[in-house]
Amino acid sequence: MTSASEPVWLKIMEHGAAGEARTKAFLLDRFWVLERSVDIDGADFLIQLRSFSTRFTDAAPPRVGIVQAKYYQDQATTQYIPCRYVIDDKGEPLKGFFAVLHVGNEDQAGMYLLSSREIAETLDRSKDDPPRYIAGKKALDEKFRVLNRRQALDKIQHELAQRSSSESLRFLDRVNIPYRKVEKRDIDFAYTLPIPNSQEDIPRAFYDYRDKLRSLLYDMEEALVAIDNILKTTDPHVALQELEKLEQYRSSSHFSDGLTFTGYKCDLDWEYLKDGLKEHDRAISALDKVSKRAAFLDLSGRIKQELIAKVTEMDDEAKKGQSYFASLSFDHESLALKRIRLKLLDAGEPKPKKQFSAWQSVDDHFVDKKKRPATEVADDLWHELATEVLKFVCPTLDDEE
Repeated sequence: MTSASEPVWLKIMEHGAAGEARTKAFLLDRFWVLERSVDIDGADFLIQLRSFSTRFTDAAPPRVGIVQAKYYQDQATTQYIPCRYVIDDKGEPLKGFFAVLHVGNEDQAGMYLLSSREIAETLDRSKDDPPRYIAGKKALDEKFRVLNRRQALDKIQHELAQRSSSESLRFLDRVNIPYRKVEKRDIDFAYTLPIPNSQEDIPRAFYDYRDKLRSLLYDMEEALVAIDNILKTTDPHVALQELEKLEQYRSSSHFSDGLTFTGYKCDLDWEYLKDGLKEHDRAISALDKVSKRAAFLDLSGRIKQELIAKVTEMDDEAKKGQSYFASLSFDHESLALKRIRLKLLDAGEPKPKKQFSAWQSVDDHFVDKKKRPATEVADDLWHELATEVLKFVCPTLDDEE
């Protein structure tokens, strides 16, 4: 039976099976994958972070993600996703829902990944009741295409990890002041992408700023708990005992009835972070204009991984006075990586003048006579190379600065 002679019902079944099989194989690389016997909330698959330390019977059970698989015969195909799968009653995206879209077959097969937020912000809604998101050409935009499976899985894992953390915190909140454990991973995935930034390392800066601000909560915690106990108790003696705990926070004589929770000023000058976010958003916008977001992120991620491996391998032989020199070759149209070369230049040896190259002095990576981690050297080299590639792909970025 030829493809053209197949009945419509058979094609639909084959396409659905193909989409689900490809999606399951993709997800199994990183997650535990569960399947439902019925399709509720658009869940072709339920995915769980791999962990032996959490159980579904725990007070804060592990969170699961919902993945819906769609198959497209070609780019002209249109699929639909019910809005209730994607957003809540207030129109807010439901964290943990993803759509994995497969297009074509064999050598022409392609995959696209959209989060609930990307679906809600990008796709149009149908006018029928109940409404559905129209997953057509807009859903198959280049920026959603999966060229690097590791980055795509990172995107899903990042959102599930955030969701698990925030849900668990509900059980730790105190009456007056919540417990807030700040971790470096607690940032939207878009700002973890391998996009160079001349202003700030956004994930690190965001963590540092919030961690310093969090110290105010520690200063306030004991006083606020005492105040809460005073408000809750019906025994005046207990209230007076709690009141004594507030004495250490009493302000100066100029304002004797006030409380002071910190003896130092907390830095609220986050200008570098603001500038870094602007630069990041400009880069994303410029890449989208030339339909190169996915291709650049794939190339940039591969550059970083290869440099980490190469620098780590050469780290023991690197000595003061030498310099790391990295050169990059890639396809200027598809941005596919060809090769990265890394070598050590001796002191006084001229640095080759080549396009898409970077160098770092070994001396700059010694602190107190000890070498800094090889990953930091690799990160500096990556930043130079990725910045040059970004400006090559998006030459208008220089004009915007």
